[in-house]
Amino acid sequence: MIDLWDVSTFDADLVELLQKNEALVRNYVEEENRIFLNYDLHRDPSLFVRPSNPYARAHMELEEEVQTIMASRSFRAFHYTRLTDEEVHKIQSRGIELSNSEALRDRLASQVKFGRISQDSASQLYSLSPLQNGQNESRSGQFWLASCPVAIADHGVQPLLGHWGGEVVYMWLKNPDLIQTVQKIGRATVLEVCVPLSATNDVFSASRAVVRTFAHSLGLNAENGEFDVCVRESLPPESIIKVHQEGGSEFKALGCGYPESYVKNDDIWWEEYE
Repeated sequence: MIDLWDVSTFDADLVELLQKNEALVRNYVEEENRIFLNYDLHRDPSLFVRPSNPYARAHMELEEEVQTIMASRSFRAFHYTRLTDEEVHKIQSRGIELSNSEALRDRLASQVKFGRISQDSASQLYSLSPLQNGQNESRSGQFWLASCPVAIADHGVQPLLGHWGGEVVYMWLKNPDLIQTVQKIGRATVLEVCVPLSATNDVFSASRAVVRTFAHSLGLNAENGEFDVCVRESLPPESIIKVHQEGGSEFKALGCGYPESYVKNDDIWWEEYE
């Protein structure tokens, strides 16, 4: 399993390819930084058109070569959600299932069974779901994760942690009572998952992240390589590395201390050159 942010987890084939192209990566990133300073920040008034990076084509070809290797690799990713104890146990015993209308109906029925919501509320939540209102095709058969740990205080994940059922339940809710209902179910949870890239929609983004992480390891100010990834195949129970829940020490430290090897490159990637 590869951590996309940690070059020490890259296997020998990846490391060999990257090291062979160290000069290319260095030249590309340093040129991108010069273009950013001179054109994007308007430091050079003589530039009316954004200069092209002469190393861009070769750099893209490197990313595509890395993609060929990465297609058969697995990496660590993080799913932000809100789950009950029963749902956590089900995932640990049966693995990860993809989102669809039938799965949503079963989840709502379980909450009725345990007395957490009424049958009427369950029916309303089901009928108001994006899955029943024009987004069934675009949202079914998916399971989304972040390629790197995100701090639980981040505004991008707070709605996911604060509302049971994910976007297919809370996204279009306007009724205050229904909103409060889904906010009270379960606990904020982050699933740490080993994801085979063959089961995802985006091997290239992972490949780009690998090249950028290599650039960071050289002390270069490359852009951030984080991205959201969609799994399109059910994953077995052994794919679950850890379950982090509200109240746990690692839950609080996600993205800012856990995993220890992770550094948010958005915070450090740019430094001005004198």
